[in-house]
Amino acid sequence: MLLGYTYRHEAARIAQAFPEKPLSHSGAAFLSSKLGEKAVADIIRRWEFDEIPLLCGHPDSMGHGLNLQGSSARASIWFSLPWSLELYNQLNGRLFGGHRRQGSSVVNHILARDTVDEVVYETLQSKSGTQAGLRAAIKQYWERRR
Repeated sequence: MLLGYTYRHEAARIAQAFPEKPLSHSGAAFLSSKLGEKAVADIIRRWEFDEIPLLCGHPDSMGHGLNLQGSSARASIWFSLPWSLELYNQLNGRLFGGHRRQGSSVVNHILARDTVDEVVYETLQSKSGTQAGLRAAIKQYWERRR
């Protein structure tokens, strides 16, 4: 499973709850901008061979340029949501883009009722709708010009 978080202090809580035990293929591994190229490559290799059950990271560290679609993972979970639709879509795209069929993967969200979590989620949904509407309008415009 791919897990995204927004705040640094959350990474410490997640690591404490799911300590990595590489030999038993359990626990969590973390991708971070502080890791070197070799360490990132090793984590991705282990992820692709399903040796890491929980791969965690901030969307800034996992969003652009990483292909994480090689594992059998079919779900992601957001420990906390970013306000940025781009970061949200980029992290989801690391796991669900490319060769994966639409509908074969699930995005989960941890939301606390009556908190800012719900506001952030609703804001992301609204931004996504606005973006889809804009894309449809542009497509329609260009089709009319043909």
